[in-house]
Amino acid sequence: TLFVYNRVTMKPEQLIKYFGGTVQETARAIGVTPQAVRNWRNAGRIPKRSQAWIQLETGGALKVDANRK
Repeated sequence: TLFVYNRVTMKPEQLIKYFGGTVQETARAIGVTPQAVRNWRNAGRIPKRSQAWIQLETGGALKVDANRK
């Protein structure tokens, strides 16, 4: 039997949208610099340590990507 798990991964664009759609609003909401958010968006990923903090800040609305190292 093949089981497929639907995994929701935290992506920079989801994060920005969640906090109002701008880099500045997102940075302010999570306490990082706008440049950090831009770097995540440009890289297409958020560092795992930051994801853990974001998961706490969003009450679990955005989840840590379990596949991300």
